[in-house]
Amino acid sequence: MNYKIDIKRITDGNVHIEGWYLPKDPYSNVFVEVYTNDKKIDNVKFVKTKRQDVAEIYLKDYDGDVFFGFNIEFPYDDNDDLTYKLIIKSKNEKIIEKINKKSIEEFNSFKHKKKEQYIAYFNFNTFKRAFDFLLKEGPTSFYKKAIK
Repeated sequence: MNYKIDIKRITDGNVHIEGWYLPKDPYSNVFVEVYTNDKKIDNVKFVKTKRQDVAEIYLKDYDGDVFFGFNIEFPYDDNDDLTYKLIIKSKNEKIIEKINKKSIEEFNSFKHKKKEQYIAYFNFNTFKRAFDFLLKEGPTSFYKKAIK
């Protein structure tokens, strides 16, 4: 399962996470659970959002819904030692993302944002999309889009 967390922050006593996921079978259902100290948190708000960009990048000729994005919110206890486990799972796949105060601070640091920017530039799918655009639209259109 591919996934990426775009936003991870603490606001008004809640952890707020936004991102996207893409199971190997894009038609499968995805479920989200949050645990702390092996105890499931019941009041987790999970909203699926449309992510057309994910479908365009990773899926060719996909005709299903594009609700690959998510917004997750759950109560946050301001305890430095407390670690939450965000579990995103589909039929045969599972992602476990550990969340604590330190990981949220690191995620929002300038160093992390710079690293993410470099990774995005040198991502295989970025090169593939650029090459496909070049072949389809030609060098003039490619140049215009590149300098935009």
